[in-house]
Amino acid sequence: MAGSGSTTPAQAFSFLNAEDQARLVATATPISLKKGEVLFHAGDAAEGLFFLETGRLAVLKETGFNEKTQVVALLEPGASVGEGGALGDLLRTATVIAIEESLLYCLHHGNLASLGEQDPQILIRIFKRLLYVSNLRLQKCSERLAHVL
Repeated sequence: MAGSGSTTPAQAFSFLNAEDQARLVATATPISLKKGEVLFHAGDAAEGLFFLETGRLAVLKETGFNEKTQVVALLEPGASVGEGGALGDLLRTATVIAIEESLLYCLHHGNLASLGEQDPQILIRIFKRLLYVSNLRLQKCSERLAHVL
């Protein structure tokens, strides 16, 4: 882990106003990944939620054939990563790897709980964003499935 939370990110929390962005940067843990480095593996405990500031990530899922994996998504700056980590007591369902040097911010369970106690509205804005992103991803998945069938 490297980096500093002293500046407001341009991408990771762009869905929030400047004051809320600064608050999240101060609360979150910055994580730097080198190209090829794994953020988490499928089956790992989901201990937090990530937001991508810079770089690109690949989301890999096992295919069920000879232990092969398939890239199911490429994530760009501004993307949320590992949304299940916001819910607690879940396991990761995919492996995420940096395809170029990347900087992320992690909001651990405890950070989210503290934010919710201090300012429930910021937590509502975060969860609205996660719901929006999940909805978009489900729509894209449905469209791809329709083309296959």
